[in-house]
Amino acid sequence: RIWKDTAPVKAEYDVFDLQWRFWLLASVMNGLDNNVPFWDAFTPEEILAFYECENYKYYMVKGPHPANLGRGWGYGCRILENIIETAEHNIRTGRHGIDMRFGHDGVLMATMTALQADTWAELVDDPAKVKDVWHVYDIPESANLQLVFYRSDSSDEILVKAMLNERDCHLPFEAVDGVFYK
Repeated sequence: RIWKDTAPVKAEYDVFDLQWRFWLLASVMNGLDNNVPFWDAFTPEEILAFYECENYKYYMVKGPHPANLGRGWGYGCRILENIIETAEHNIRTGRHGIDMRFGHDGVLMATMTALQADTWAELVDDPAKVKDVWHVYDIPESANLQLVFYRSDSSDEILVKAMLNERDCHLPFEAVDGVFYK
């Protein structure tokens, strides 16, 4: 749809690879000031197909897929261990405040898998169904995970609430109330 004569393009490039690169370019254009409408080069079916490929790739690399042998979400385990150690120290010393960590979107996907929040750790046998439980669009490069710890002045009990992009997450524990966990 872009070239009238595709022969020179086919002679120089792998057509699928070139189309994939244009899709990636279109995907990141939303983050630029000069938004060129690269999406116009694709049909809605092509956009969805490429999204499903990218989504499945992240599921296999950063998620619970057995192909990564736990290495992908292992990064998330290290982050969670640090969060827990820091929170325990802060609670023990009575510190109030905020601790921040910064990382790439893939690291956050791995952390959500390790946390087993919502459907991030759900195993899916059918690649076509991964899009139903794993959503890379929920973790853009500007995403955030908040683990908010609560302690009442009248009790020593600590509650935690997890939020991805300011939306409550469900954890694999019995909730005390709503999305608050011991």
